[in-house]
Amino acid sequence: MAHQPLSASELEHKIDRQILAFRQHGPSMMFCNLADALPASTWHMLFSALGRLSKQHHVELLAHPWDYELIFMEGVSLDRLG
Repeated sequence: MAHQPLSASELEHKIDRQILAFRQHGPSMMFCNLADALPASTWHMLFSALGRLSKQHHVELLAHPWDYELIFMEGVSLDRLG
């Protein structure tokens, strides 16, 4: 039995949850580390997900000259994503 491809919204939800799962490893991480940890996701997909998560107040992005720092907001859990 072949796997059905994920719909666009299912894929977005999956990436959002994968990003927020890194919260258990610390309060922040660098974007390049996130990209390395999720090699199946393009940078465009990751920045789109971070934009969604930022609008929902789950994360903040802090620009550095060489990278972006992803800061997880306090009290955010995977349960809040639904």
